[in-house]
Amino acid sequence: MSRIKKSQRTVARAYGGSRCAKCVRNRILRAFLTEEQKIVKRLKKAKAPLLLKKAKRAEKRKALKEKEQKEKLRKRDEENLARGRGGRGAKKIEEPKKPEKAEKPKKEKPKKEKELKKEKEPKKEKELPKEKEPKKKDE
Repeated sequence: MSRIKKSQRTVARAYGGSRCAKCVRNRILRAFLTEEQKIVKRLKKAKAPLLLKKAKRAEKRKALKEKEQKEKLRKRDEENLARGRGGRGAKKIEEPKKPEKAEKPKKEKPKKEKELKKEKEPKKEKELPKEKEPKKKDE
C-alpha cells in the first residue's frame, strides 16, 4: 500500500470518498442541517393555519374591548346629561351671533415724493464691460 499514490488510497465512507476526518465531519453536518431545514419548513407550513386563527381571535377580542369601552362611555355621558352635568358629546348652547360690521375700504396714503420719483424713473440695468478687441496692425 505504501507504493500506491495517495489519491488512489480512497476509503469508502458513508458521506462520500473524503479522506480526512474534518471533511467527513463537515459533510455530516451539512447533511444534518439540510434535513433539519426540510423538517422545520414542514412544521412551519403545518402551523400557519393555527397562527392565523390565533391572530383572528386576538383581533376579535380587541374589537370587542373597544366596542365595550365606547358603550361604557356613551352610558356615562347619558347619565351625566340626565343629571345636568353635560358629557363629552354634549352640545354647547350657542349664543346668537352678532351681525358683522361691513368692512370699510382702506384709504390709500398719499405717496411721498421719493416713492413717486422711483416709480417714474425706469430701472437702469448694469452694463457689462465691453470686451476689448485686439488691435489690428496696419501693413
